[in-house]
Amino acid sequence: MAFEDMETTIVSDLMSRIIHSVDHLSSVLSCAETINHNDAPAVLVTRTEENEKLINTLRIKSGEIVVGIVTPGDILRKNVEKCADPCVEVTEKIMTSSLIHIRPESTIREALALMLTKNVEKLVVASNENLVVGTITMADIAVAFLGSPLTSGD
Repeated sequence: MAFEDMETTIVSDLMSRIIHSVDHLSSVLSCAETINHNDAPAVLVTRTEENEKLINTLRIKSGEIVVGIVTPGDILRKNVEKCADPCVEVTEKIMTSSLIHIRPESTIREALALMLTKNVEKLVVASNENLVVGTITMADIAVAFLGSPLTSGD
């Protein structure tokens, strides 16, 4: 793709539709295993909420609400570096609770601008009904516009 296509290519064209999640009370070890076994850039942290009065709350298809996100960097900075026990510490203790999301019909240029403004590499993609439909990462965009990274013959 050419860089000019950032104005017309939309998020849903490049996003991953695979959503990985863990319960907010699952262990950090379980969260790390989910990331590792699925080669996921992040996992969404969810909890079951019976209160239907929650407005503008992101949800996943199963109906659980999304309360945060955990990346491999979160696990390293907030658990490993602090020598916390990943079998005991729960995911909600290390998650980032301020989720940044974008609509699937937004352009890639808008997604990049949001990522740069908020200093993040991953965005949650949510429908107008606040249902999470995927994720998009800076790497997804780079691969689409720059192609696969070249491997050296060394």
